[in-house]
Amino acid sequence: MVDDEVRQTGWNNWATHASGCGVDPWLRTQSKSQKQAYLLAFAARVCKGIFGRAVQVGHQSVEKALRHVAQTLVLAGFDDLQQSHGARELDLPCCHLLASYKTEDPAPRLQAALPVSVGEYADAYYRAPSAGTRTAADLTTAAFYYLLRVGKYTMPKRNIRTRTVQFRVQDVTFRRADGTIIPRSRTVTELLLAASATLWLDDQKNGQRGATIYHKANLLARFCPV
Repeated sequence: MVDDEVRQTGWNNWATHASGCGVDPWLRTQSKSQKQAYLLAFAARVCKGIFGRAVQVGHQSVEKALRHVAQTLVLAGFDDLQQSHGARELDLPCCHLLASYKTEDPAPRLQAALPVSVGEYADAYYRAPSAGTRTAADLTTAAFYYLLRVGKYTMPKRNIRTRTVQFRVQDVTFRRADGTIIPRSRTVTELLLAASATLWLDDQKNGQRGATIYHKANLLARFCPV
């Protein structure tokens, strides 16, 4: 599992930190206050980028690193270093540290994943003489309407495992105005008469499986989701 690999990386960083402090990474003999002191020191090193690219990271990266350590400990039968047994909230030391890192984080700058002007360019490319350019326009349209936030439309590097699954032709369903399905094996002329199209998503980066994205056809425009 992808999550297991990421958690293992976090635990390896923690083990390196514990070794540098001269303690057992499982902290079998330390008191609770000592355990949390080592954990907070680890959080500070993560924030400074000691275990990354020597670049300070945001509070979410620190929070994730602490969670991976806690999960590994709990799965092995040890106590969670972040919070007391049965508590719903993190203990105050961890809570205050993460809150201070969050306050120091720069304000996020939201960016459009794909500007609407891309649709205008795609519409122009549909009339290009090159079949390859027209195909690129079709794929751009599919990405714009169906895949901006949820899926993958190119394969990742072979040594990288991701949760999301590349979209496939077999996951697309075309329907007529009355709701009946048009088989994908029909001619392009018949498929172009579809009133709607649905893309089924096997998996997404948010972990939701089996979701669908549905769009109606806009028969008056070339930049159409169907």
